[in-house]
Amino acid sequence: MKKTHWVLVGILLAWCANAYAGAPRQFPVAPTGKTSMVATSAKVRIEVIVTTREVNIREADRDNADIPITSCTYSRIPCSVVDNLLIIVKGKQIVVPHSAFLDLADINTARITITKNKYSLRLEGGDASESYIAVIGFDGRRVRSKRVYSGEDNALLQKTVYYRVEM
Repeated sequence: MKKTHWVLVGILLAWCANAYAGAPRQFPVAPTGKTSMVATSAKVRIEVIVTTREVNIREADRDNADIPITSCTYSRIPCSVVDNLLIIVKGKQIVVPHSAFLDLADINTARITITKNKYSLRLEGGDASESYIAVIGFDGRRVRSKRVYSGEDNALLQKTVYYRVEM
């Protein structure tokens, strides 16, 4: 190959690597245990740890369980519920309200997105008609919002806004 061809191939590879580096990476979430993920930009490093555990459910118990696990989508048996969500921005743990994650279950994948001083964690869970997308918005100090969308048609199902309360 001629030298100019190698230069063009090098430029194309560099461009592809740059384009891919800016795209958020999708992480599979384990049904039980801790799933850690990291996203970085020139100015910030974000680490997220999702802690899950499996709950033994049976399809037959869906309607008459003594203690129903209402967050379970019944798209996975056993069900995988989220027990904790830890978000660390620039080395400091931020405030994550329990209501931002305790109603989530059967998460398949997670993705961290960084844009200026606003960040988000996208969690995709369930399957088919029980699928959903939860987007948790946060900054360097706290979670600011949670939006839940239908996984089938991307319709907004729930929006929660978290305010900073000072005592």
